[in-house]
Amino acid sequence: MRKLTLNLGFSLLACGLAAAQDVSGDVDKVEAQVRAAWGQITSLSATLEMESVMVVQNENLVIEGDGKLQYKRIEAGERFHQAMTATLPPPIELKAEFETVFNGEFVFNTRRFQNQVETTKEKPNLQSGALPPGGGWLFATLKETLNLKRLPDETMEDVRVFVLEGAPKEGVDSAFKKVRVRIDKDLGIQRQLELFDADGLALVNLRYLDVKLGVAVEDSLFEVGE
Repeated sequence: MRKLTLNLGFSLLACGLAAAQDVSGDVDKVEAQVRAAWGQITSLSATLEMESVMVVQNENLVIEGDGKLQYKRIEAGERFHQAMTATLPPPIELKAEFETVFNGEFVFNTRRFQNQVETTKEKPNLQSGALPPGGGWLFATLKETLNLKRLPDETMEDVRVFVLEGAPKEGVDSAFKKVRVRIDKDLGIQRQLELFDADGLALVNLRYLDVKLGVAVEDSLFEVGE
C-alpha cells in the first residue's frame, strides 16, 4: 500500500510539473491565437482607466486617468488613436492630457500640460507608453525588450484572458522591472497592463473596458502633422 501511495504521489507531482511547464512554455501558441483573434477585428473602441504612482519625496502620489481607445483596420494597415486625461491628486490637482496616434508605422505621443505641448515620434515601444492595443504589433513590441512567460489563464469580469509576465532582457535599461499583461482570448486586445518597479510596486495599472466592435471610427483621428 505504501509503495502504491508513493507511486501515486510521484505521478501526481510529475503531472503537476508537466502542467506547469506547459503553461510557461507556450507563449508562441498564445501569440498565434491572439494574432488570429485580432485579425478578425475591423474596428473597435474601448474605455481606458488608469492608476499611476509617482514617487515624490518618498511619498507615493496616485495619479488617476481615463480616456478612450479607437482602432481601425484599413487597406494600408492598422491605425489606432488613444486619448487620456490624467489628474494629479490634491493639493496639486493639475490635469495633463495625453494623445497617442499610430499611423501604421510610427507612434506620435502628444502631451499637453500647463499650456505646454510636446510631441514625440517613435516606433511602438513599451517605455514611452506607445504600446499597440492588441494582436501581432502588441506581441512584437513586448518581445523586443522583454523575456515573456505564460502564467495560468484567468477571467476578468466574465472575460477570459491570457496572462503573460515579462522581465527586461539583459542590457535593456528600463524603469519597469516586471510587466504583466492580460489579453482577451476572444478579441486579442489587452484588457490590463501592469508595470512594476524593482520593489514590486505597481507604477502603472491600465485597463481596457467596455470594448465595442464594429464602431465607426473617423480617419481624421489618425492624421498627424510632422
